[in-house]
Amino acid sequence: MIVDAGEQSIYVVDAVASSSPTPSIADHNHLLRNVIYDTHSQRGDRFIALKVSTERNTIVENVISSHYGREFKAIRPGAGNVERDNEYQPDVGQAQTRSLVQSIKEQVAAHLVFKRSSENSVPMSSAGR
Repeated sequence: MIVDAGEQSIYVVDAVASSSPTPSIADHNHLLRNVIYDTHSQRGDRFIALKVSTERNTIVENVISSHYGREFKAIRPGAGNVERDNEYQPDVGQAQTRSLVQSIKEQVAAHLVFKRSSENSVPMSSAGR
């Protein structure tokens, strides 16, 4: 969950100007199931939720609250980006937010349990005993 993020809450833009000393490296991001929520107005020139100007990104199932006027998205067209099931809602409910937070906690806990059990199951060599 992203709360009161300022102007751009998710901003994926790369330095692609001819004067840039580095090559483009900001492609292939996965922006999945974020909730972008504001508790007060933060008006600015770039008060936008999803700004993606690079290539081959996946932007799926993000929920953006429009209650305080945050703009929805600016995703570069024709760049191989996959975008679906993103929602722009006037009011993101507290129940939905709590449900998402609980889901994230459960996924992290499952990952940690799996990682710990994998580490414990590594066979030791006879030299290490």
